[in-house]
Amino acid sequence: LAQRRHEEFAATQRRALSLAPDYPEAHANLAAALLVLGNWPEAEAAARRALALKPSLTEALSTLAASLERQGRVDEALALLRRAAHEGPLESRGEAHFGLALALLRRGDFALGWREYEWRWGVRQHQRGAKRDFPQPQWRGEEIAGRAILLHGEQGLGDMIQFLRYVPMVAARGARVILEVPAELKRLAEGVAGATRIVAAGEALPPFDLHCPLLSLPL
Repeated sequence: LAQRRHEEFAATQRRALSLAPDYPEAHANLAAALLVLGNWPEAEAAARRALALKPSLTEALSTLAASLERQGRVDEALALLRRAAHEGPLESRGEAHFGLALALLRRGDFALGWREYEWRWGVRQHQRGAKRDFPQPQWRGEEIAGRAILLHGEQGLGDMIQFLRYVPMVAARGARVILEVPAELKRLAEGVAGATRIVAAGEALPPFDLHCPLLSLPL
């Protein structure tokens, strides 16, 4: 799976299920592989079987919703995710909210989608970023003129590059923007309008009043 050899991975899960037909994680793994391979009806069936055996298996729930989306059954997918986010097992609601966020964003419902996207921290599907803990509060869109704000990257380099477009918008509100990015993006980020200081990750941070992850800026 780590090598993206999804057909071989699917074969291992089918083999596992030939030995243990009621193994929910294998059904969920098979569903995820089939989703990537574009076999959406079979992915749906495998995900439903996983959830029938283990309703709290959030990976299968996300795969099921995605397979429904791919088949054009968007309303079914959203209804499933909303129900899971608000009525499902408490331990899995965060991941359901995150799945709902992705579905809403893909549909173009950005106002609600970006709110739901704040559930991304700590869910298993979101492995590429960790929530930063600062004594300063996170900016939530309030008046910011004259204050210093730290904008910090998260997730992959491509995501950070995409969301640098929001830096000038923050500066336009009168804030002094400190931008922290991975070292390999520092030179590129120096060309972004609005940032008064660029800091490479790991370097000492100057004083600031507020902070905000880059992917929370659309909200």
